[in-house]
Amino acid sequence: MFHRQVLKAYRDTPNGRAVQNYHSAKRRATLLQQQPSWADEEKMKEFFKSSSREYHVDHIIPLNHPLVSGLNCEFNLRVIPAKENLQKGNKFDLMTYNDEVELQL
Repeated sequence: MFHRQVLKAYRDTPNGRAVQNYHSAKRRATLLQQQPSWADEEKMKEFFKSSSREYHVDHIIPLNHPLVSGLNCEFNLRVIPAKENLQKGNKFDLMTYNDEVELQL
């Protein structure tokens, strides 16, 4: 709990806001670079509308990973329980991905 309070206090400083703005801008730029022109933004918005504190929008193939680079499009999104998404983090397991693809077929 103490770490959160310190982090919040830092974000309220001019330097903390600048760092936060930098990371936010970098993430937005990455998303734009990884969003193909054919992506349906309306379908993507539907995923985010259905998310909540209990359910997160997850990129099936991570956008930033040493082995793979997923696209920011409706085919790479899913809504999963928040706990599962937070445990997953920035991990990508090819075997799990293959099993999920086979189930969808």
